[in-house]
This record gives sequence, C-alpha cells and structure tokens, in this order.
Amino acid sequence: MKKVLFATVLLIAGVLFAQQQQPDYDGVKPATYKGSKALVFAYTPMQTDIGSVPIGSVKMPNSGSSGIYYTDSEVGGIGMKYYLKENMEVMVSLGFGSASSEEEFSSTDYYGNLVSWNEEASATIIGLSMDFNLHLKSRYSVSPYGGVNINIATISSTAETSFSTSGYINSKIEYSQTNFGLGLNLGFDWFFTEGMSLGGKYTLGYTSIGEPEYTDDTETVKGPSGSSLGTGTGTILLSVHF
Repeated sequence: MKKVLFATVLLIAGVLFAQQQQPDYDGVKPATYKGSKALVFAYTPMQTDIGSVPIGSVKMPNSGSSGIYYTDSEVGGIGMKYYLKENMEVMVSLGFGSASSEEEFSSTDYYGNLVSWNEEASATIIGLSMDFNLHLKSRYSVSPYGGVNINIATISSTAETSFSTSGYINSKIEYSQTNFGLGLNLGFDWFFTEGMSLGGKYTLGYTSIGEPEYTDDTETVKGPSGSSLGTGTGTILLSVHF
C-alpha cells in the first residue's frame, strides 16, 4: 500500500507542478527534440490484478501443492529511448522480475508420529517492451505524453514439496507461459535538472495469455489460453539524456 501511495503522490506532484503559473520561467527545458536519446531505468511499485506489461509489476503464478496461487513481483527494467522527430519518441525496454516463497509445516499424526513437509516456490518473468509516445506541449520543465505499448513476456515458476513421515516423498511442478500485450500510455517527464528527467507512466493494458504448461514427475499438461483487458501498471522512470 505504501508503494501505491508513493506512486500516486508522484503522479499528482507532476501534474500540479505542470500547472503552476510561472510567467517568467527560465529553467530547464524538456529535451524532446529530434535526435535526443536517453538511458531509462524503470520500476513499478503500483500494480493491479489485470494487465502484464513487462516494464511494470505483475502477479506471477506459482505452482504449489495446493494448486496455482499468485505472488506479487516487482519488475524493474532498463531501456533506451530515441526521438525520431520533435516530440515523438520510441523506447525499447527489457524487464525482469522474480518472486520466491518457502513454508515449513510439522504436526503429529493419529499414531503420534511426527509429520513434516516443506514447500518452496520461485517464479521469474522476462519481458521485452516497446513504446511509441507523442509528447504534448510542455509546461515549463514538464512534458506530458500519450502513446501505445507493445510487449511480450515469458513467465516460469517451479514449486517443490518435500513430505516426510515414516518415508520420504518429494514432488516438483514446473510452470511456463508466454503472454503478448498491447497498452495505452499516459505519462509525463519532469526535467528536474539538465540531462536528467523523472517521470511517471500509467498503462491501460490488453493481454493475450498463452497456453500454460504444467510439468510434474509423470507428465506435461497444457492449460487453456485466454485474454484480459483492464487497468494495468503504473511505472516510475528515471531517464539519463545524452
């Protein structure tokens, strides 16, 4: 919740800063001219259940002994942006995220024997994302924009359960899936000093969910594919322009 509030405050602060009346403003101007380029670092503390933009935060499925459950994963990314012409940028980003959990249980059965089991799960996501954004008229050092996002992501997870009583049983389930997504961006860049900007981006996303594969000790089973449309991700971006 604190991360969501922080992202929301950042976005509101950017909007309020852009609306300030400064008739004699002579500060940093947005570097949105043709040929401008920047190295971009992305982090998304704000997420929802729907949408999976790789440069963002998603809920990644883990295959536990009790079925499929979901783990929050913060996804960071690094990318490059380039202005094809004034106020028109293209950005290519690579995102990565991971999540893991471990639980241990123990109890005594009907005959007084000690029964213990351990569950370990881990998941990773790797995604490639491309944005095409059109910047609007800047407000002093703030440049608002809108655009589109295209992304593809691969998700994989492993869950292993160890069960111990009079004997020893170990089971392992592996999960993999590939998703393709489209999104609409709404954001801003605040050039707080020469050569650097801090921005926020919100993406409304559509995701085509590929057929997941579940592999255990005996077989591989494919699940159903699907799609989702809804609120997506909110991302904080730090750009170093050169």
